[in-house]
Amino acid sequence: MSSTVLTWDKPLTIEIVRELADEVLGALRQTEELVVDLQGCPEIDLACMQLLCAAERSASREGKRFVLRLSEDSPVVAVAEAGGFIRHSPCLHDCKDCVWMVTTFKPGESA
Repeated sequence: MSSTVLTWDKPLTIEIVRELADEVLGALRQTEELVVDLQGCPEIDLACMQLLCAAERSASREGKRFVLRLSEDSPVVAVAEAGGFIRHSPCLHDCKDCVWMVTTFKPGESA
């Protein structure tokens, strides 16, 4: 299985969400598994959180795997919890292994 890692270690805000979306779409066209490494990400806003959800849905529709790599103290964890992204059941988009599921959302290891 081909795998691509995108390492985002800068503030992820609405100002660059289009650039990030283009990067994700380009990577998904060329790989079977997309890993987004956010271990060095110092900040993330809800626009970029929504981009991560959209990226996972796109990957799922294409039969590809989407993985988030997070550190335990990542701001992504705090925003995911505060923004209501953490789930106890799959979303309506049928992502069976949703990265936000309590059972798969495990900062500090690859999901």
